[in-house]
Amino acid sequence: MYLNTWIVLQALSTTWMTAIIWIVQLLIYPTFLKMHKSEFADFHNQHSQRITWLVGPVMILELACSVVLLRSELSLSLAIANFITVLAVFALTFFVSVPIHNQLGLGFSTAAAQQLVRTNWWRTFVWTLRFVGVLSFLIIKS
Repeated sequence: MYLNTWIVLQALSTTWMTAIIWIVQLLIYPTFLKMHKSEFADFHNQHSQRITWLVGPVMILELACSVVLLRSELSLSLAIANFITVLAVFALTFFVSVPIHNQLGLGFSTAAAQQLVRTNWWRTFVWTLRFVGVLSFLIIKS
């Protein structure tokens, strides 16, 4: 694939994930705290299954693009920052968010739901930072 294609794929995947994380942060996770406990388990289970199909493949695409761009002739510092932020998102997702979701999957906990909202701000920040970084790639290439 041409380098420009990888940059566009990186831009599209990062834009998609940035939009999704803001929707999750401002709409979905706060809703967890307002749901009736009797409805929570079913809602959480459906959310967890469906969101995986929306974000899993795109996160993998983001990682693949960041590896390709790391090996490209573009700005090395931007490529390294891009790669590190992808790793940060993966780490926050799998070591922070997923364990909290697993806990919530066992039953509603106000403390766990609040912790999810609070800790998800880090993922929201990193994906927003990634979005700004990817814009830098597009500016450099144009």
